[in-house]
Amino acid sequence: MRALLPNQRRPLGGTMVDVDDPHNYERRLEKAIQNTEASDDVDDETAEAIEDFADAQKAGRVPDDAELALSSVVSYVKYLRYTAEAVDVALIDADPDDLEAYLTDVGYEYSTTYHNANISALYAFSDFHGLGWRDQFDMIIPDPPEIDTDRLFTDDEVNDLLEAG
Repeated sequence: MRALLPNQRRPLGGTMVDVDDPHNYERRLEKAIQNTEASDDVDDETAEAIEDFADAQKAGRVPDDAELALSSVVSYVKYLRYTAEAVDVALIDADPDDLEAYLTDVGYEYSTTYHNANISALYAFSDFHGLGWRDQFDMIIPDPPEIDTDRLFTDDEVNDLLEAG
């Protein structure tokens, strides 16, 4: 190892950031796939199907309209693993009824965003493997937040602010 000059520090972490992957999604995807394969609650057939899905996305072997960002693939692999761990059948052999109870629990116990992300992952996985799950599950549409209109600026107040600026 090269000696450091005075006032020089070693970089944290010991490696440089990949400018093509600054968020380390490649490594995150590898780790998500390893976690899926290592899970005692995910059968080998499901782990292989999830890995095939991820590899095809990463290699661009999917139609353009089905191509996902690598960050989405990382998240989807995790959601697919969670789903596979929760159902009693191989994910590749599951039907919508097998998945509905899990998705209902996720919708009530967690956030609507988490529920909808699970469904998006299942749709992408289903589309890749030709399972026909598209539109089989309902996304949860959260109620819009209530707006206190008394706290909003009037048109005259906005114009006064613009003139003052």
